[in-house]
Amino acid sequence: MNKTLNGILRSSWFFFFVSCLFWIVAFRRFLIGEIGFSSDAVSYYDHTKFYIDNLLHGVFPLWDPFWSCGASNDFFLQRIGPYNPFLLIIVILRFLGMPHGSAYMIFLVTYYFAGCVGFYLLAKNILQHDLAAKTAFLLMLFSALGTRLFDSYLVLVATPLFWFFYFLTAFFKNPRKEYLFGLTLSAMLLLTTYIPFFFIIIFGSFIVFYLVFYFRDLGELCFKTSAFLRKNKVVLLVCLGLILLSLAPGAEFFLHASRENIAIAGRGGAIDSTTAVGVRNQVATGWGIFEDLLFSSYFWNMTKFKLAVFYVPLFSLVIFFIGFLSRTTKLAIFLGVWATFTFIMGAPFLSPLYDFLRAHVSIFKYFRNLHFFLWWVLLPVGILFICEQLKNFISGLRNDDGHKKLFWGWVILVHAGFVIYFLARGEALASSYLSLIFSFLFFFLLFRRSERSALSILAALLWAAIVMQPLQAYQYLVKNSYLAADSAKAGSQLYDLTQERFSYERSGTEVASKGSFYYGSKYIKMFVSSLSDEKLLTNYTFHKIYLYSEMPSAEYANKVELAAWIKLRGRPVTGPGNNFQVLSFNANSLEVLTHFDKDTALVYTDSFDTRWQVYVDGKRWKLDRVNIGFKGLLVPQGEHRVRFYFNGPYALHGILLASCFVLLVLILMGMFKRIKQENGTDA
Repeated sequence: MNKTLNGILRSSWFFFFVSCLFWIVAFRRFLIGEIGFSSDAVSYYDHTKFYIDNLLHGVFPLWDPFWSCGASNDFFLQRIGPYNPFLLIIVILRFLGMPHGSAYMIFLVTYYFAGCVGFYLLAKNILQHDLAAKTAFLLMLFSALGTRLFDSYLVLVATPLFWFFYFLTAFFKNPRKEYLFGLTLSAMLLLTTYIPFFFIIIFGSFIVFYLVFYFRDLGELCFKTSAFLRKNKVVLLVCLGLILLSLAPGAEFFLHASRENIAIAGRGGAIDSTTAVGVRNQVATGWGIFEDLLFSSYFWNMTKFKLAVFYVPLFSLVIFFIGFLSRTTKLAIFLGVWATFTFIMGAPFLSPLYDFLRAHVSIFKYFRNLHFFLWWVLLPVGILFICEQLKNFISGLRNDDGHKKLFWGWVILVHAGFVIYFLARGEALASSYLSLIFSFLFFFLLFRRSERSALSILAALLWAAIVMQPLQAYQYLVKNSYLAADSAKAGSQLYDLTQERFSYERSGTEVASKGSFYYGSKYIKMFVSSLSDEKLLTNYTFHKIYLYSEMPSAEYANKVELAAWIKLRGRPVTGPGNNFQVLSFNANSLEVLTHFDKDTALVYTDSFDTRWQVYVDGKRWKLDRVNIGFKGLLVPQGEHRVRFYFNGPYALHGILLASCFVLLVLILMGMFKRIKQENGTDA
């Protein structure tokens, strides 16, 4: 019995389970919806729900009729990663009757935990030291990255990014088909989630510095890799084909943007860019890594802790200073140089490096939010650097008995220094002192006994040293967050009220307005800019169908002429009647039955896009752009069926992509099972 219990306590999965359980307890008020989403997390919740709602009704939503009087949905689909197999968690739970908010939260938390496990495996691959890898896992799990689930979408990139580098390092060490499939799956997730330029830059900089620091290892690496690829040419071709397939949605979106069919307010469109997705330099450089760190420094007093504040547990700083006595390794230098380059690149205020790269590398013109590199590079690379220091310190302690007194004195000095610093500031959390106590006991046990004989106790002390402070800090995070009644709670967002039936009138959040335009058709932006009377703009776009005695024009000479036409000649359809009836409606199409006593111009105040088509009685009909930004056609007298249909690009390869993702996940599940059986471990 004792042997079995000891085996459970030593299990890595038990270690993960307990850690994740405490994380859940710490964030329980967020997880049950008592505290709502904020900032970008609200929009991602909205668009994910809209996507899942449509999937459950058998529709892949290529168009969003509820966003700024209608907009192509490819931008939002690209942001949420619609082919991510983890989204099946939401689909399955929704199908079983669970509310969307709960299902979405389970998806987010599961995805984050999966990312932390991937980071543990990456650390174990790199560091070759289980205790250091567990330290990396805990530091990541209880870092501020977990708090960003509730105000950003960082986890949607972080999780596949960690797994990508795990599979990459595993493949470098031991080329196997399973690792190649895992590498492919991770790359596909990154290429179909948000804008993939962040990943391209992160991976590109890694390759450059790897070539610099590990040039001598390239011969052996190339030999092993080429031998594997010669034996597995079909597997290689399949993986390359899948990656190319995953690029198709993003390529189509950029092609559409290059035709200037969309507009994105806030980006501004870079002057030297050929697409609406381009970002002006002043927009990209307005908030970088330096600004994010400066903002976070104002919350050093953890009683004021809030979302978006960069934070890692206190134990990481203890290791950092103790590591000064560790021997310097090539890996530590590599990680340090990579992190330093990323910091300089992501802080345009401090260095001209970003301006240089923007001028000479075109992809730098297409993304902003440079501070994301802090979370996707500096945080994980910094943790790996710290854990490499810990590993080297433990190794030096075990192999250098002559300097044990020096090591022990330095450990005492570092801990005493933190205590004195906290006492001098007078605002440290009680848990900070508690973490220092457990940290001191952890290192004391390292000195007193061998690492292997006290592994379970060491792991427990390590866990306490890392987790104690975050648990109290998160209590203040909860206290400082707005309650659901006062914040933008998930239960009241636009797509919680996704309309399955056609509504003749728009809700206030759907009406195009000058102040709220963020993304949509360029023609709607033109329409919004063409009217100075906000009330007239709101009143006109409030109705979805208008009938005219003659076809409205696409352009008008001036604002007065447009206002007069809209105000005097259009007749809104406010509901079904003898001459107009809606037969079917979904995100991608609208079919109506008309019965006019004379030829009538029908205007659908859904934004115009060249990919929309219209059919009258099954025959392709001419669809015109009218009143600057909307769709219209001339309907003959008599009874006719009119069908508007959005002919987007994703219908065929979207199904293929989703199927490939699921297949790769099944292959990887079999991979882990087989590797576990081969190794006979719980890793």
